[in-house]
Amino acid sequence: MQAFQAIRVLQGEDGVLAGRLLLFDGADFSLRTVRLRSRCPECVVCGLGHELPGTYDMCDGPLHLLDEHERISASELATLRAQKSPHTLVDVRPPHELLICLLDETLNIPLDKFYSGQAADDLSNAAEPVLLLCRRGNDSQLAVRLLQKLLPGKAIQDVRGGLYAWRQHVDSQFPVY
Repeated sequence: MQAFQAIRVLQGEDGVLAGRLLLFDGADFSLRTVRLRSRCPECVVCGLGHELPGTYDMCDGPLHLLDEHERISASELATLRAQKSPHTLVDVRPPHELLICLLDETLNIPLDKFYSGQAADDLSNAAEPVLLLCRRGNDSQLAVRLLQKLLPGKAIQDVRGGLYAWRQHVDSQFPVY
């Protein structure tokens, strides 16, 4: 149905579902259409010139919250691991996502524990640098900022690009989702 609608849009036909959402109910195999509200230009999240601190536009791709010195590449992480250099690797994804894929010798502290402050207790005596990673490198950047406030002076960095970068630059067989 999506392909059919795309063809109709490209052909400039009337009656396309622009501004509407087609819902399918698999329980009774029914279809219904709901009208979508347009963006509110004054909205600080989705409106024109959104400026809400601490948010980012999901459509713009990766978050750029940290300076380069606060980040390391997946290749640099691989070198640290190969040389057995002291560090603590922390995956900030929720536990159910670790069932899909996980790097060896990784500590799991979900992002919500950084917001609650519990992560600081878990990492106060951790080997430095503390390297935070997630699926794509966005949540780990948020976690770095939170942990820097909780443990000032501790060497804390994000793994740029997360597990996707690990697969792209280090291990092409590593499963990602």
